[in-house]
Amino acid sequence: MGLLRGSGLFDLNSSDKNIGSWFKRSDVAEIFSVPDANLNGINFQIKNGTEVINENDLIQVFKSDNIPGFARVYSKAKKPEGIDSLDEYVLMAIIKKEFPSIEIQHQHELIIPDSIGRRRKRNVDFLLKKGNREIIVEFDGVHHFVPGYRQRKFQTDAFHLKNKIEDQYGIEVVNWPFWIQRCARNVEVLFDAEKEGFAALWSADKSVMFSRFEIDNPADTIKKMTSRFNALDSDGIGYMYGPNFKGRNQPAHPYVDKILQGKYGKELFLPQDYNDQKFWLPRVLW
Repeated sequence: MGLLRGSGLFDLNSSDKNIGSWFKRSDVAEIFSVPDANLNGINFQIKNGTEVINENDLIQVFKSDNIPGFARVYSKAKKPEGIDSLDEYVLMAIIKKEFPSIEIQHQHELIIPDSIGRRRKRNVDFLLKKGNREIIVEFDGVHHFVPGYRQRKFQTDAFHLKNKIEDQYGIEVVNWPFWIQRCARNVEVLFDAEKEGFAALWSADKSVMFSRFEIDNPADTIKKMTSRFNALDSDGIGYMYGPNFKGRNQPAHPYVDKILQGKYGKELFLPQDYNDQKFWLPRVLW
């Protein structure tokens, strides 16, 4: 694609085909459900005549909670902290476009017993109600797989919350990991297991690579989460590094070239307990 080479431009109206970490001003307004004028305090860049902002910069805008007409969700602790994420609002905008009549409960509160049976309140990202079917969706960002430097507790069982909620409430919990593309097709797959979903990775941050995961059984966990979206290709999952696979506008992941140049090893893309190397690599690295 011509716009912003190497980063990619997300498009809310064509989310299946356009992958990336740059957002158009018009999409930002829709994601935050505010009028365009409420974004005047944001520093957009002009690229090819389009006002855009990089996702990292947009995250900082989001965290500042200074967008008129938009309010984040905070914990009820003595020192409230934001418990939502930008990814959730991007997903919510896509869900609303795909299923206009769906009921969405964002940051829905549940009561879940802890390890010694005490009843604890816990928020889930989404409770979705479509017709007579309910699904809970948890967007799993990088910190679910790689502990952050400020993270006091790290749960190595990536399905710990899913199993607890399903056992208690009997509602399917879908883990939406960060490598599953934020797009309309994957929203459809939530309710239609016959459709094929998409995986995509565009972040150039090394911490998001599968080799860095510190969860239990990373290879099997990645496969299970990806399979829920029918997003494993006949060759495996290596297609998610692009470029432009399955008719999508997706830049090649920058670390593919770096590996080809000998700056990094293929191991960067491989979970610690992998078996078949080809399953995890784009064809160009076979």
